[in-house]
Amino acid sequence: MWCAIPKKYGTDRLYTSDANLYDKMKVREFLIYVASYYHVRNSDTRIRKLADLFDLDLGRKIPELSTGNKKKVAIIQAMVINRNYDP
Repeated sequence: MWCAIPKKYGTDRLYTSDANLYDKMKVREFLIYVASYYHVRNSDTRIRKLADLFDLDLGRKIPELSTGNKKKVAIIQAMVINRNYDP
């Protein structure tokens, strides 16, 4: 199954229903890792704002998340690295 994220939310990418995330990390650690890989400035602020927007607990470990929350992490990941999106 594929999911399209509308351009107005900062990305026009497609995502599968399976999110490939690092299972040994907490959500916040994973998102900061991804943001640092792409050299995103103010990543902590962006991550917090997007987590609030999606009602996602950054302190939980990834394996503890439901499938829906894992999808939220994947969407936030895409939005954090998109420099054209300002939450």
